[in-house]
Amino acid sequence: MSSLAGKKILVTRAVAQSEELVSMLESKKAVPLLFPCLEIKFEKLPELDLSAFDWVVFTSNNGIQALSKFRFPEALKMATLKNSTNLSTKWMPNIAPGDSPGEGRETTSFSTEGTSKIDYSTDPSGLYSHVRLADKASSKALAKQFENLPPQKILLPQGNLADDFLKNALEKSGHKVTRITTYRTEIGSGGINLNEYKLDAITFTSPSAARNFLTRLAPLHLVERGWGEVIACIGTTTYKAVQELKFQNIICAKEHSLNGLVQILEEYFS
Repeated sequence: MSSLAGKKILVTRAVAQSEELVSMLESKKAVPLLFPCLEIKFEKLPELDLSAFDWVVFTSNNGIQALSKFRFPEALKMATLKNSTNLSTKWMPNIAPGDSPGEGRETTSFSTEGTSKIDYSTDPSGLYSHVRLADKASSKALAKQFENLPPQKILLPQGNLADDFLKNALEKSGHKVTRITTYRTEIGSGGINLNEYKLDAITFTSPSAARNFLTRLAPLHLVERGWGEVIACIGTTTYKAVQELKFQNIICAKEHSLNGLVQILEEYFS
């Protein structure tokens, strides 16, 4: 039996993005409890002619979902962060047709191993144009892989809280970058009454979730109660933000993914 069995674990993601983590925790017999600290609001976008770009670079599932209504030409190349985005037909129904899912289409990879296969039998993405994956789940790793390419026209869909690092790094390498704000991240609402539960762990998957958690606690007079529960987070950026917010007992997933988050929790409670 999993070491998470019976553990009450707070999920602070937006409601629409909590399903996968909740399902993973339930499969371990844990008790996921929702306390949404984020709400994602998609912008109304003008019509985009994606054929005007060589690349579209995604840094989140929100960016992918925001562009899902547009037709993706077969020649358009895509890049994304390893383990942190889901280029699947769930979000991308308008990919130009090509190979059949399940064939394990061979694609150029940004990893040091040269080429890799995307196994469509386990991840039926339906991405039949060029797909490139950064070898790490960081903007720095993604930008680095564009350093030696000739000038490219790149579409960069991001949220309102994104910093300028990736855009500036791509432009420094000589590329023309068009950044569009496709969604806004706002503070969440609803969820459980924290006074009624003794939690075993709190999860954060972004710095804004951690900051908004404390903001939501203020009117509940819970900010000063002390949070002895283990704080589990994804990524070094979130980890540093949680440290700066003075949380204690922090663990960070080795793999930048929800699977990595569940794994580090299992290891902690073992």
